Amino acid sequence: MNKALKTFLTDGLKHYWEAASTLRLFEKEVKDLMEQAIRKRTDWHPLRSHKLAVSRAGGGPDGRWIPCLIEGQDSRGRNARIDCGLWWSAPKCPLAAIVYCSFFDEPKSLLGFKHDEDTKGIEAFRYHGRTILYSSIPRDLAIEPVLNYQLTFLLKHLK
Repeated sequence: MNKALKTFLTDGLKHYWEAASTLRLFEKEVKDLMEQAIRKRTDWHPLRSHKLAVSRAGGGPDGRWIPCLIEGQDSRGRNARIDCGLWWSAPKCPLAAIVYCSFFDEPKSLLGFKHDEDTKGIEAFRYHGRTILYSSIPRDLAIEPVLNYQLTFLLKHLK
């Protein structure tokens, strides 16, 4: 083991618990911020009987994310699941960190919907057969208006 690696690991052993605790607290606070924005939203048309479902922060080769999952039914009775949150180092995305929104696994016919290129402030990329809408994270951390704008655009596809 070289000296630089040994120093890194020694320091890591000393600070691991504090760093991991800090990350867990950060993830909890970001998730709370996202969930507050979702709960404040009043217009979910055409999504009916929506609810927040259990979701967890995660990460891997596809970056790191803090998601919220919304479940409901559209006006035709189809199940709909919306995945939204914050994502760092998302593949096929030029930004370091984004607010994102997409259909998760239902309705299947809308997973890869066509993004309207003229939607100001919202970009999109395709990933694992899904269209992922995204915007940069505002510097003032005002995530609610960005997320609501994306949700409004996404919900239009359920009509």
